[in-house]
Amino acid sequence: VYSLAPMDISNVVFDTNQVTANGAGGALYVSGNLIMSNVTFSNNVATGNADLKGTGGALVMKSYASDVFATISNVGFVNNAAYNHANQSAGGGAAYFELPNAITDAPYAVTLSKVLFEGNGITGDAAGAQFGGAAVLVSSNTWVYFDQVTMNNNLATDVNRSGGGAISAYGSVYVSQ
Repeated sequence: VYSLAPMDISNVVFDTNQVTANGAGGALYVSGNLIMSNVTFSNNVATGNADLKGTGGALVMKSYASDVFATISNVGFVNNAAYNHANQSAGGGAAYFELPNAITDAPYAVTLSKVLFEGNGITGDAAGAQFGGAAVLVSSNTWVYFDQVTMNNNLATDVNRSGGGAISAYGSVYVSQ
């Protein structure tokens, strides 16, 4: 699913989806506000090509608008992956967030509450510069709040320049419990 509009998603399973043409968001790519609850992402893959990196094996939230936000609760990301190809980069095996944080009434552009990240990964090749974040990649100028989030068995392999078996953050991250 590719959406430039706001989305409200609940009680949905995204299973065994793949994107190779643009390499971003194996199941879901959203540029508008996102409210998500009771959703499962499993076995989704984002593979980069010679021009684009593989990011967000299951989910990509990317916007340049300063008022875009995501609220994600009771969601599971299980066995999702992002791969690079032809010396490109990979990051965010389950999810990638790139949202400027200029929202005046909320401190975080992305809030994750009661979310499970398990068995997600990124794989690169020795020449590709990896962004890291086997589970989550947070871009610069993006603030993410993790509340009651569980990270289990996420793996970054062949990571050339940056790691993060669970999270790789270029932006601000706040973790609670």
